[in-house]
Amino acid sequence: MVGMCSTITTFASQLRGMGQVKRSGIYLNGGRIITTVLSVPIMLILWFSYDILIAIGQAESTSLHASRFCKGLVPSVTLYGFTNMHMYYLNSFHYTRPGLISSVVCIFIQALFCWLLIYKWDLGVLGCGLALSASKVFQSAYMWIALYYYEEIREALFWPTWDETQWSYIKQFLALGAPSLAMSFLEICGVELLQPLAGLISVNSSSAQSITMMLYAGIFIILMGISIAISIFIGR
Repeated sequence: MVGMCSTITTFASQLRGMGQVKRSGIYLNGGRIITTVLSVPIMLILWFSYDILIAIGQAESTSLHASRFCKGLVPSVTLYGFTNMHMYYLNSFHYTRPGLISSVVCIFIQALFCWLLIYKWDLGVLGCGLALSASKVFQSAYMWIALYYYEEIREALFWPTWDETQWSYIKQFLALGAPSLAMSFLEICGVELLQPLAGLISVNSSSAQSITMMLYAGIFIILMGISIAISIFIGR
């Protein structure tokens, strides 16, 4: 999802430099359509994660807890894609404050919902997933508002026209985004595949691998942010 959404950075930064802000909105609409379609198989994988984990030999208790968390993420999959798309789009115009503010606020919202859903309503690990979804709902709404706040990009905000022009832009988006999606997917798979392998060893090994993955994810996000910043300046 992130690999595909980051494609808007290339188009938006180039078109802003060319003074064609309205044209960037066609790519933005195309990205939203692609994100919506792409979110469907992701939601299905999350919803049927228990069966998938059991099929690859994971422990039943581990699969059950993991699937409950995954089901809590289902409501936020499409919103997560939109949030990233809009964040990258705003970054292309050097409006980085909305992404920063929403990310910080989301930490507190998620903590609040974790307290409510896990400790007050006793939803367990499902509450963790729902709390994360709740924070993404807020962040998505905030980013939509941020798009309309900046006068420079208001002309790029309009409904898809569903004509030949829109579909041609979707094809261009896919032509650039598909390789980026494949590269991100393969890179993450190379690391994520270690998780089920650790699960085949023992539950303790799986837990240790989860902690390692969180550390890796933190480093990955920092480096990805640097690469996106570089692509914005090159695009201009």
